Amino acid sequence: MSNFIRRLFSFPLIQLLLEVAGFLVILLLLSPLFSLLPHSYYSNLLSNWLVTLLLIGWFLVAGLFLEGQSVTEIGLSGRTALRDLLLGFGLGGVMMTAIIGVLALAGWYRVTGVESVTAVALPLLAAFLIFCAAALQEEIVFRGMIFRLLEKVAGSWIALILSALIFGLSHLTTPHATLIGALAIAATGGIVSASIYMLTRNIWGVFGLHWAWNFFEGPIFGTAVSGHNTPVLFHSVTSGPALWTGGSFGPEAGLVTVLIGCAVALVLLIFVVRRRCVLIPGWLRRIQPTPSNS
Repeated sequence: MSNFIRRLFSFPLIQLLLEVAGFLVILLLLSPLFSLLPHSYYSNLLSNWLVTLLLIGWFLVAGLFLEGQSVTEIGLSGRTALRDLLLGFGLGGVMMTAIIGVLALAGWYRVTGVESVTAVALPLLAAFLIFCAAALQEEIVFRGMIFRLLEKVAGSWIALILSALIFGLSHLTTPHATLIGALAIAATGGIVSASIYMLTRNIWGVFGLHWAWNFFEGPIFGTAVSGHNTPVLFHSVTSGPALWTGGSFGPEAGLVTVLIGCAVALVLLIFVVRRRCVLIPGWLRRIQPTPSNS
């Protein structure tokens, strides 16, 4: 019986189900506590970091003991962590700046005022740390768990498509969400993030990208982040066709973002192929003939 259980738990899809279920249990157990906290940005900061720390602990336990993998193999290598984090953060900031720039050139985005730095400093810092925690949570779950374990079974391309769709559709639970917006997030954030993960084989680059993307989109440029409003440095107004601007959901759900995101994804995927970072499905690896020594 113990051998059967050991073999059952060795399948990546079973490991994936257990790891995601563990994350959902963490959220379920903490939800009564969160309901007691006052509704404020600072209580949101506390709850997000509590979830993040518990998720990191669960991810390490699951990766090291359930999967039998090393810290590097589950995507938490510290060797290039700072470099990849900074590069990802820079790319996320540049991409969102380019999106807002295109919207402004089209006359669909304009700044209406600038908040006093002294008045908004603490709320901006809280938002910065909240987006850090939220990005780390989502990247551990969607890239560290879902993409990585799907890739072991189905190969890189199928894992990329499935994880991107799951990532996009998960945003349907947010305010002002639409199916078009969810597919836009899948086509941009999901594919770009998976491509970066394939290149680096760690979550630090995609974590940095996600963190900067949300922080620049909301607190810096003053637009909605997945339907949520945040403290802002620049007060702004977005007008024009929602299909292009993302409407009340935020720029990430608009065609401007899709076009820029797909262009970046194409460049990244070219590097993925050239550097041979693509994994074939696990069942194909098992049936490939062993090279002859003769």
